[in-house]
Parts: sequence; structure tokens; C-alpha cells
Amino acid sequence: MRGRVLHGLSGCAKFRLLSARFKESFPRDEPYVLELSAPHFLPAAAAFSGLEGSDPRQFPLESEGLDRTLQKEHEMTGKEIDGSHEMPHCSPAAGTCPRVDEYEALLATARQHFDQHPSVAALFRDRLEPDTLEAFLIYFSALGVGMTEPVDGWIRRAGRRCGELGLSKLGNALEAHAHQEAGHHLLMQADANRLVDRWNASRQPSLSATALFALAPTKGVTAYRSLHEDVIAGPAPYGQLAIEYEIEMLSVAYGPRLIERCTRLLGPGILEALSFLSDHVALDVGHTHFNRLQLSSLLDENPSYLSNLVSAGSAALEAYAMFFDDCLGLGRQTLLP
Repeated sequence: MRGRVLHGLSGCAKFRLLSARFKESFPRDEPYVLELSAPHFLPAAAAFSGLEGSDPRQFPLESEGLDRTLQKEHEMTGKEIDGSHEMPHCSPAAGTCPRVDEYEALLATARQHFDQHPSVAALFRDRLEPDTLEAFLIYFSALGVGMTEPVDGWIRRAGRRCGELGLSKLGNALEAHAHQEAGHHLLMQADANRLVDRWNASRQPSLSATALFALAPTKGVTAYRSLHEDVIAGPAPYGQLAIEYEIEMLSVAYGPRLIERCTRLLGPGILEALSFLSDHVALDVGHTHFNRLQLSSLLDENPSYLSNLVSAGSAALEAYAMFFDDCLGLGRQTLLP
């Protein structure tokens, strides 16, 4: 297969090429492959073949204002990565962070449990009917609003709490990063509206986006929100860094595969309703690299924090697996006669 290859996490120029939401990065007739070269990524992230037959530039945003906001985020993420190369805790050439390697080893079991969760297996490996996948996407987007809208506030509050504990460097980094997460719930709202319109045009039963947004938080949403609140209010607010690291790594590891499966089962037109996924596949390459460097710096100065970081990261994966389970279960329930 013809195509260009980007090696994730291997340099600022390659990240920026990816991070502009693929706009103007690739010719229309040339597929692309994303290879995640960092060895700590989940096995599921091995490679991603480039949505053949679709135009990667067809990943729309709801408004020009939001487009400008996200463009600024791409630019800021690039600056963060530029600055992160000055940190001595990781070797950019080798891609190794000795302190983080221990964290990675301790997270291996939680990541494996996530990957083997029945709903994750159903979405990424098992046979899946197109209507089930489409129903999952609807609930993922509608319920996901309640998981993404508070994110910038969580990060900002965690940064302030870290500052109160004397972790001024991490606190400043988190507060500086918080603005980059603002407004992402608008992408999920826009996706949910588009997905419902698409569903109602060809499937039954008829759905209401307004009713979906009004649904009570599910078990997974509640667990995810409670985890953030407990970590921020608890004795180890720096655990927010591990939560961000694990969740943003999921975007990089699983996002491309989910987009590929959606286009294969639902057609390239589904891309118009996957703005949240497509943006985070690009954005979280840089965010994950930055979080990894912050983890390395924090653990280098405070090795005793390892246990709390592992607990927070593991709990984040468990909560997100529950969220997937909620969305898939509600999607299947929608299809019952």
C-alpha cells in the first residue's frame, strides 16, 4: 500500500504535521499510516491505515470560533513539546524515561484489563453490526458531554492543589494546560446532534438529542467524575496527571482504530459526526508526550508518589471501560423490539 508514515512521539515537526487535524497534510489520493513508536503504548495501538476512500480533511467543527480555539490549542501543544525537550529526565533520542518505565510496568495489568474488557473487545475486535456501532456512537457522544465539560476545571483545580502542596512546577504546568481542554464538550454535542439526525433519517426508533442530553449520568460517567473529584480533594492531587496520561493515551491508541471501524461499517459520511474523535487522535499525541515528560519530572523528584499515580491511572482506565460498557449497553437496548 502506498502511503506516508508518521512515527508518533518522534519529533515536533511530525507532531505538527499530524496535529493540524490532518488538514493539508496529505494528498487526497494518498493513504497514510500512523505508527506509535513509543514502546509503552498499548498493543492495540500498533498501526493505523489511513481511511482509504475518505478525505481526512473532512473532519468538520461546529463553528469557526471553536475552530480557532482548537487551532490555538494545536499551536500551544507544539510550544509545550518544544519546551519539554529541555527537560533532562527523558532521552528524546531513545524515547526512554527511567522513572516512568516503572510506572508503565505497574500499569500494564490495568491496561490489559481495559483491552480485554468485553465492551472494548466488542467495539474493536468482535463482529459488530453497523446499527449497534452507530447507536454506541450516539450514547458515547451524548453522555460524553458530562465527562468532557468539567475537564478544564478539574485540571486547573488539581494544579492549584499541587501548588498548595509545594509542587509549584507541576501546578503551573497543569494550570497552563487546563485552557487547552476547554470547550471540547461542544464537539461531543455537535457530534451527538449529527448522529441523531443521521439515525433518524434511516433507522428506528426515532431519537431525540434533547432527551439524550438530559439522561442521568450512568455508572461509568459517575465513576469517572467521582474519580477526578476524589483525587483533586484528596492527599495526592498530582494523580490528575496520571488520569490525563491514561485517558489521552486511549485517544492515540484506540481512536484511529475506532475511526477506521466506523468508516468501514458506516461509510465515510460518518466522519462528519466524529469531530471529537478525530481531533483527539491528533491533539493527544502531543498531550500524551507532554504528560509523560511531566510524569518523569515528578517521579524523579518524588519517587514515593509512584503508588498514588498508579492507583489513579488504573482507576481512570476502569472508569472509562465502564463508560464504554454503558454506551454499548444503551445502544443495544435501543435496538430491542
